[in-house]
Amino acid sequence: MKASLVLLQTYTIASVLISTVAATESNRNRHQKPTPYIGTKFGEKCKALVAEKEYKDGLELSCETPNGEIYTVDDVSSEWVQSSMATHELISGETELIVPLGATVDRGKGKLHMNKGKEETPELLNSLDSDERRNLNVVQGTRTVLIVRVVAYDESTTRTMEELANSVFGADSGVTGADDEVNLRSQYLACSHGKLTFAPTSERGLAASYYGEGSDISNGAVTVHVNTSIAEGDDAMRNDITDALNDMFGVSSPAVLADHVMYCLPPGTMSAIAYAYINSWNSIYNDNWCTYVSAQMHEIGHNLNLAHSNEDEMAYNDQSGVMGFSYTENDGPLMCFNAAKSWQLGWYSDTDQAITLSLDGDRSYVGRLSGVVHYNDGNNPNSSSNPILIKLNREKRLTDFFITFNAKTGPNSGTMEGANEVLIVKSGDEGKGYYESELVAKLGVGDIYHFSRFDGSLITAAVSVERIAGSQFAEVSVCIGDCDATHAPTLSPTPYNCLSEKVDFEVNIVTDNYPKETTWELVNKCNEETILSGGPYDDPLTSYSHSILADCQAEYAFIIHDAYGDGICCNYGEGSYEVKREDSSILIGGKYGPSEESKFGSCPSMAVP
Repeated sequence: MKASLVLLQTYTIASVLISTVAATESNRNRHQKPTPYIGTKFGEKCKALVAEKEYKDGLELSCETPNGEIYTVDDVSSEWVQSSMATHELISGETELIVPLGATVDRGKGKLHMNKGKEETPELLNSLDSDERRNLNVVQGTRTVLIVRVVAYDESTTRTMEELANSVFGADSGVTGADDEVNLRSQYLACSHGKLTFAPTSERGLAASYYGEGSDISNGAVTVHVNTSIAEGDDAMRNDITDALNDMFGVSSPAVLADHVMYCLPPGTMSAIAYAYINSWNSIYNDNWCTYVSAQMHEIGHNLNLAHSNEDEMAYNDQSGVMGFSYTENDGPLMCFNAAKSWQLGWYSDTDQAITLSLDGDRSYVGRLSGVVHYNDGNNPNSSSNPILIKLNREKRLTDFFITFNAKTGPNSGTMEGANEVLIVKSGDEGKGYYESELVAKLGVGDIYHFSRFDGSLITAAVSVERIAGSQFAEVSVCIGDCDATHAPTLSPTPYNCLSEKVDFEVNIVTDNYPKETTWELVNKCNEETILSGGPYDDPLTSYSHSILADCQAEYAFIIHDAYGDGICCNYGEGSYEVKREDSSILIGGKYGPSEESKFGSCPSMAVP
């Protein structure tokens, strides 16, 4: 190799894979970049990783060395990465990448040059069979997290170690002084119903052989010093942080320190807001994005093997859950995952609340459908026994459909799209592995979605919605095969049969401890007339009843508001609402945020001359 290339920090890949020389004691105040041995070795291997960079198009193939350094492979197209992952030829975090003779590393840019023609593809080696791969997708138990604050050559991460730990672990986590109520830990704990916990990694002191700057690991956070400027970019700084952690704690890779290691880079280091390696330990954030709960959940979601949630074939556009867009909010929006991601995570598969319909098995379901927030909810008799996920399995297709009721309540009260509607999502790999999902339908009361060629033939399928009870459940009908071409199967109960022009409507309210915060209205949507309203109220924990004689044949909207934004159940009293028509309950609820709107009925059809 020419000496000029050595000065430019370009090395043969084997020199990086074999070993690195530790920082010299002449620069003890700041971690010095390691000097790799120079040499060549044919057929060297590294772990193949795939990165998802938020708000940047495409997937990036990377090569992880045994010491945790990660180099972007710049000779491979994003399209090849996408197709190879879809066929399981490439499994991020599991597949080994065979590095050819003559491949070089540009350490200053964090790049691996395969020196192959663009028409040639990398050689891959897989060690897992399909059954072992399935085990990667059920994520339960406790996983440890280390948050890394960075002091670079000319800039530092804005937040302190204490602030970072608070934003990730928050109240009740055991972190000293932490009081953040909404964070990575609290949201995953709530969405998984206690099945997945993120905890601070163990306290750890600096290695006896290390004399440079940096902190002990405390409350799941650490500060590292690197001799890298922000102008050198995130690829270079990322590997310098990795080397610093290895030296500071005498480990072979940062992956030894925790299951997930979050690098919070100084402002100006990277153009993306955040990214993470799929099925891996590392995620990287642009300064304050390290503290935004939606970004935390999104990037750690990639570590857990989750892909993006799309709509209209546009990445991130499905905003019903956290694998869509991320937001610049410390404590919100509160969201969980769409139906396909929820199925993949495996949190709800131990009960009959996750069901599968197919041509070769059960073909239909008629009844109530609740949201994942209602999993095993013993306090909610309207939801605890209802299905929360329905998979429409297609044997002859690469993709299947997944259905849930997107309940806007609890840990999903901030959902940004399709609130209190039935959502249908398409995804592949049987809902078990990494696959980008597509939101295909959002159904309200009276809506029907048809699958004209459900399983590669003339067989049809349909999903229809008869009633939505606030954020509690929807009454749906789902049928594969035996569905009429224009109508979904009849729901039970059948649509209301008006025997007279006017009928009695009744609204019953039970107030919580703060009755003056509650107001509501019942609106005839056919003429936008408010026919009944109530609140604010005077007495806490008190029942109020309102009634009126109104048009039977009409579409109505019941809208209830809470001035404080926490609904009327259940943090400050067991409040509730009920809407009845002719003594039959139509809507029941109480858990909502600032407001909730539910619709029922339909406007009379206009006669055609």
